[in-house]
Amino acid sequence: MTYAEMLRANGATEEEVKLLDVPSARKAFDAQQAAIAAATADAEARVNSYKEEADKWYNNTILPNYTKMEQERAAALANESRARALILASTDEGLKKVAADMGFKPDGTPAAAPANPAAPNSFDASKYVTVDALNQMSDSVGAGLAALQDMVLEHSQLFPDRRLDVRAIRAEAVAARKNVYDYWEQKFGVPAARTAREEAAKKAHDDAIRKEERDKTVAELASQYANPNTVPASSSSNIFTPRPSAGRDKAPWESSLDGANGSNDRVAKAAKLFVEKQAARTN
Repeated sequence: MTYAEMLRANGATEEEVKLLDVPSARKAFDAQQAAIAAATADAEARVNSYKEEADKWYNNTILPNYTKMEQERAAALANESRARALILASTDEGLKKVAADMGFKPDGTPAAAPANPAAPNSFDASKYVTVDALNQMSDSVGAGLAALQDMVLEHSQLFPDRRLDVRAIRAEAVAARKNVYDYWEQKFGVPAARTAREEAAKKAHDDAIRKEERDKTVAELASQYANPNTVPASSSSNIFTPRPSAGRDKAPWESSLDGANGSNDRVAKAAKLFVEKQAARTN
């Protein structure tokens, strides 16, 4: 699975894939996938080796010892039965005394065993692992590997520029007596990084929508106003167009705005106005 395929499989949109699928992130993802595969293979090999050793130990040590213990117990019970029969049948007071010293009551039944008798050859089940416990341990290892893979995958998404050293983070978590996944979340501030990533993805999505709408509007306006055949009708702004509403029914060259003498009338009018202003100042 490539980095882009992983992003899509986890619900990323195409815009988010374009934003996140950069060479540095792909390189970190590939390296961490290789680390996960190596760690998974190593863990599975350790579990399989442990199972093989446990089966070998159970078949070669536990079963023979247990069978031997059962045989010895059966022989001891048989000897005890024969001794009881001899004691009951005997009239020798000396033999009965010896039997009493060995723990038998006068009627031949064995005396009650003392509390917590020393039994160096007794079977101690606490020293052995049951099949159920072994299966539970295997399930725990599988769950730990799954959490490890989730951690490495999410780290590559949240921190593409920061390599995750799985062995180091596990050693730190063990030293701190914490779960590896919880320790990773606390050390790297994962909850805050998740929130920031979600906000960035939402902003990128919103910006893409706004850009799409803006481009659509610009295209519509350009198509409408750049084409003289589709531009909306409006009053002409041409200075040479007659405007009856403004009192100009003719073009400038037809209306004699400069008077009968043209520009000479404008000069005379300006000179007259200047003389009048100067006379006003003198008075």
